[in-house]
Amino acid sequence: EEDEEDEEPPAGKKRAPPGKPEPPAKQQKKADGTPAKTTPSKPSGGKEVPGDLKAKVKQLLAGNAAGLKGADLPREWKKANGSELKAEFTKLGFKKMTEFMNALPDICVVKQEGGDIRFLPKKK
Repeated sequence: EEDEEDEEPPAGKKRAPPGKPEPPAKQQKKADGTPAKTTPSKPSGGKEVPGDLKAKVKQLLAGNAAGLKGADLPREWKKANGSELKAEFTKLGFKKMTEFMNALPDICVVKQEGGDIRFLPKKK
């Protein structure tokens, strides 16, 4: 029977020096021990959506209980707000509309439907 401490680490992997903890695994875990989500609800980089912009998104989605297709959202946004949605989210540092909408998990549900994407108002 072999003692685990005498076991050689796999090729390419260095063993932590005695008394030092092993480096964390690539799969991050939350404080409660559950694995972290692979797609964060808030985008990386600490981008936050201002409250007034959140309110506009919430109002637009509330008027469309069945949700809005990804292709229709920019047009509906412009009709309701008079500005380009892409200009709004890019100045906050978001590259894609879905990244922006995923940063609003408290007001929006992003649903993949085949090749299409739909943005639905979050139900209470």
